[in-house]
This record gives sequence, C-alpha cells and structure tokens, in this order.
Amino acid sequence: MMYAQNAIMVNEFRGHSWKHVSTNANMSLGVEVLESLGYFSGSHWYWIGVGALLGTVILLNSCCVLALTYLNPLGKPQAVLPENENEISTENNENMRKVVLPLEPHSITFLWLIRIRKHIWVLMH
Repeated sequence: MMYAQNAIMVNEFRGHSWKHVSTNANMSLGVEVLESLGYFSGSHWYWIGVGALLGTVILLNSCCVLALTYLNPLGKPQAVLPENENEISTENNENMRKVVLPLEPHSITFLWLIRIRKHIWVLMH
C-alpha cells in the first residue's frame, strides 16, 4: 500500500499545478512538498507503484485460484430438497427471485450488505 500511496502522491505533486519554483530553492513546489513529507520524489516512482499494485493483484488472485483448486471445503455441502414434486413446480413458478441461504450474519459488513439489498428490493418493487 505504501507503493500505491507514493504513486498517487508523485502523480499529484509532479503535475502542472505544482511546477512553480520557489525563490529560495531550485526545485519545484511539488518536489519540495514530497520531500518534506518523506515521500520519494522521482517520477519513476509512479510506475513502480503501478507495477507493485499489478503484481499484488496477480499474486493474490493466483493464491486464491490455487487455494480454491487444491484445498478441500471446510464442511460437507448440504442442500434442502422439497418433500414432493408439486412444491418444486409451484416454487419455481411463483418466486424465482427468492433464495434462502442457511447463513447467519456474523459481521457488520454482512449486515450492511443485507440492509442495502433490502433497500434495493424495496425500490425495485
């Protein structure tokens, strides 16, 4: 994340708005700000940051693919089957959008997503 922040800072402070040179220094105002804040001020740090972010994305996605390919699931899969065939046809015809998952929300993020889903559902209907 440090590479990303440094790339954003270099991109911003090396821009046209920060090219003004102060009277008591021989470097632009943007470079002075970068050095005073402790960031690397070279233009090449933008591309180093972009490369580091792309490398991180590729590495983490590869790790996820390998984990999903070679690791076994934590538990056995469970499905809820209807008792008779009439329930299948009536459920499919009446409520195709409803999906009931046997999950309990255990995090604030999940609860937030449920609230957003409810608001979207209310807006759509």
